[in-house]
Amino acid sequence: MKKIILAFILFAFIGCKEEKKEEKKEEKKVEIPTFNVSFNLILQKDDKIHLYYTQDGTVNFNEDNSSWLDLKGSSTPQTITFKLPQDVFPTNLRVDFGSGVNELQSDVDLKSFTMEYAGKKVLAEGNKIFEFFYINESNTKRLEGTTILKKLDKKQAVGPMLYPHALLTEKAKELVKK
Repeated sequence: MKKIILAFILFAFIGCKEEKKEEKKEEKKVEIPTFNVSFNLILQKDDKIHLYYTQDGTVNFNEDNSSWLDLKGSSTPQTITFKLPQDVFPTNLRVDFGSGVNELQSDVDLKSFTMEYAGKKVLAEGNKIFEFFYINESNTKRLEGTTILKKLDKKQAVGPMLYPHALLTEKAKELVKK
């Protein structure tokens, strides 16, 4: 009888030890951080938003280093987030609000801009956004004193565009420093 009890205790001990090993394996899953770029904005009508990035310090933007997001129109602020591919660390960003000739395209009212990487964050709210970006004056108008961007001409093929200031490059590099 003692042998049966001893075998039972030994079996129970080994069984519990195996469960603990399995739990520890699940805890070791590590999420690889990605560089995220977000805009909180009001865009009244459905549209597309296009984010370009470079990693070499230039502003030579191209389609290979870009991401599109569809956005549902809303009269209330909403946040859109671009999750860049793993191991992509941008030095410059360009954002195009809208795509193609769209005479019904609404104005874009920017509320905030955020860059995030590995728990670190850079946030610009309201007019501070324009410390990170400047408008492309050949196709975009900013209503004075506001964060509202408009197309210069409703028949133009592109929506309002923002290009990077040096501060954006500086802050993006700081985010990914170890």
